[in-house]
Amino acid sequence: MGNKPIKKFSAAGISLAVFEKEMEKDGNKFKVQSMNLQRSYKDGDEWKNTNSLRKQDLPIAIMLLVKAQEHLANIKEE
Repeated sequence: MGNKPIKKFSAAGISLAVFEKEMEKDGNKFKVQSMNLQRSYKDGDEWKNTNSLRKQDLPIAIMLLVKAQEHLANIKEE
């Protein structure tokens, strides 16, 4: 995903970025949203990111996904 996220949510080392891309099909333009969920961790002195979540990360991931869902619902209503 080379573009910048339209919204970011994060808590306790877990982050969720929401991306939006404009598409066209049969002459009709529409927007498609996608999400990237990742966890940051420290390996020695270096910070790294992974898409692997641990059991204890699930409640935080769920909370961030709910926030993203609410954000996207508000976009649709505007």
